[in-house]
Amino acid sequence: MIDLADPDPLVILLIALLGLALLVAYRVKDSVIAFFAVAYPNARYSAMGNEFVTRAGTGRLVTARTLQDAVSAASSRNLSFRESDMDTLDRELDGTLTSTIEMVRSEMPPPAAPIFDMILLGHELRILRRILKAKHHGLSWQADPVGSLDRRTLQLLRDSSDHEDLRYILRFTPYGGVIERLYAGGVPDPAAVDRSLDDFFLHRFRETIQGIRIWKGAYLDYLRVYSDITNLRLALRIRETGAEFDPEGFLRTGTTIGSWELEQMARADTLAEAIRHLQGSAYAITAETIHEAERELDRTLLRHTAHLARSHINTAGPSLHFVQCREFEIRNLRRIFRGITEGLPAREIERELVLVD
Repeated sequence: MIDLADPDPLVILLIALLGLALLVAYRVKDSVIAFFAVAYPNARYSAMGNEFVTRAGTGRLVTARTLQDAVSAASSRNLSFRESDMDTLDRELDGTLTSTIEMVRSEMPPPAAPIFDMILLGHELRILRRILKAKHHGLSWQADPVGSLDRRTLQLLRDSSDHEDLRYILRFTPYGGVIERLYAGGVPDPAAVDRSLDDFFLHRFRETIQGIRIWKGAYLDYLRVYSDITNLRLALRIRETGAEFDPEGFLRTGTTIGSWELEQMARADTLAEAIRHLQGSAYAITAETIHEAERELDRTLLRHTAHLARSHINTAGPSLHFVQCREFEIRNLRRIFRGITEGLPAREIERELVLVD
């Protein structure tokens, strides 16, 4: 019998070890469950691949004689397109990316689902920016529902011709406060809209990552590179347009490129001088035009997610890489379809694509 007045030190040690084991088990429970839950989806994403960010995959499309031929060649067991009208195809491409993100979200362990909610929000914001730019220039636009841009909201946006209405139409969306500030004093500069929505998105993304219980390292690493590339693109655009450099206009969430380096790039006399500031860094590129530079930075992002897919092969890597590649596949397909519609030569279309081989 155990003497409670004079407990055995061995019993105390066993109880302490049992308590420690239970604590460790509780803390790693989510990671262990997630490890096994993600094994099959990750293997499937790797097997599916992303052929339309490769030269071999896009090569058979850019040489198509008609848009219908290109659409047929792009359709496979992983991607399916039915339309042959460019306006309708735009919507179908958006819908394909939406369904991909939603599919991956549903297949990931519940603790990782908020990450893909954020990726879906990023897709929604890209569609919103297209709508806002079209409205700013008095152009027509088409979009299907995604996220907070439901059918009613889209219809209100179509029916409204007054930019002042945007503050009220979008007030119940996650970014309603951003729109309210942007349009409070009239119609803002489109570049200011892009920067504010980028800042909002990446701030929310970082908050989401901080709140999840698994795989933080991989997600923060992805966010860091994504944020850096967003800032670098902005610095190059400022240099190209001659706009004023404003440190407050750059993202501060998860970045490693300092304001001084960005300012030097933005104030450079030539593009060659601007990109020389990246030599020796993870973002070193070669380019002769701003568009080439942006595509090279996009390739850097894809190479980084490919690295994450290998270094975090049993956790967050493959799903992140698959979804990021699918986004660029959709961009490439949109450029190919539009290029063929406009009668552009295959070589000229191919120069506009983001390819990783």
